[in-house]
Amino acid sequence: MTRIAPISVFDVSAQQAWLEDMAVKGWFLRDYASGVFSLASFTKGEPKAVRYRLEPAAPGEAFPDMERREVYRQLGWEHVTTVGKELYVWRCDDPDAPELHTEPETEAGAYTHLSRKLWMWNGIALALMGLALALLLGCFLGPGDWYCRQVKSWQPAGAWWAAWTALAFALWQCGRESLMLRRFLRTLRAGVPVAHRRPYRASRVLAGVMAVSYITMLAFQLGNLFRPSSWPLQPLADFSQPVPYVAMTEPENVMALRWENWRTSQQWWTIEDQGDLICEGRYFRLRLSGQAKRLTESILMDHREREWSVEKLEVPGLDEAWLTDTGDGCQFLTLRLGKQVWDLSCRGGDLTARLGECAIILVERQQRGE
Repeated sequence: MTRIAPISVFDVSAQQAWLEDMAVKGWFLRDYASGVFSLASFTKGEPKAVRYRLEPAAPGEAFPDMERREVYRQLGWEHVTTVGKELYVWRCDDPDAPELHTEPETEAGAYTHLSRKLWMWNGIALALMGLALALLLGCFLGPGDWYCRQVKSWQPAGAWWAAWTALAFALWQCGRESLMLRRFLRTLRAGVPVAHRRPYRASRVLAGVMAVSYITMLAFQLGNLFRPSSWPLQPLADFSQPVPYVAMTEPENVMALRWENWRTSQQWWTIEDQGDLICEGRYFRLRLSGQAKRLTESILMDHREREWSVEKLEVPGLDEAWLTDTGDGCQFLTLRLGKQVWDLSCRGGDLTARLGECAIILVERQQRGE
């Protein structure tokens, strides 16, 4: 049987207690693979009370040397496995056999190397958190074209929350493990023997919460493989809520797709196609007015870099309105009101003739809080 270990190996007393309780149920540790999720493999046997002890591995040694094994065997202890080249796991079936370590100060010294390594891992975790924060800021402060791509990308709000929750748990777990090991060593260095068993119910609950957070994050990441750009747009009649679109043609010619994105509270993609007339719209409702202004600037920056003609329009009720002419029969309207941005393109028609209607649509959606 293989199962996820519900307790951190750095919570030494709780880990030993869990392994001993598994033996009482007839499951004896065979192997222990350490990682994001530590996997413990067990062999079925006759239930009995045994003792397990964890001991720091010597630097660079995945297995204890033969001399140490022989000395420990004479004391009644057998080497079971090594956890991630960090900790030896020993087992004793004889209740009268002496403990492996009887001098707390000496035992504490054996953990020095492991303690330093754990703090190094904490530094790496903090660096990763810093990188994640930098990427998050880049979503709002990055270059204009990159910012546009991020806003238009498919990533539900749940994916963002799942990723940050998993990252926060990982960082918190690193800190928790460091504190547990620090308290453990402080007791030993004070010359006080530590308890070989400790309750682990809370640790099991926390491990379960962490497992759920990681699985949720992975599920969202796998979901990102099914991008909505590969989904078919649906007829306008399939939507119960109002869809923002320019009535350049009859409603039956309009196809739409509601676009999910954690950077926006609402997003729509519409296409009107009637032969020689094609109109496409991307509607965004950002979470902050400042984000809407930045998105508008990014869109216009892209138009100017293409050397298209960009003209500012004065439209009552709107914060901004811009007309872009590509010179080859295609027009763009870029409109902003509060947190809303509407980017429209049309070939074969005149968008300016519908400018007043577009303004009314944005005003009404703002009033309804859509």
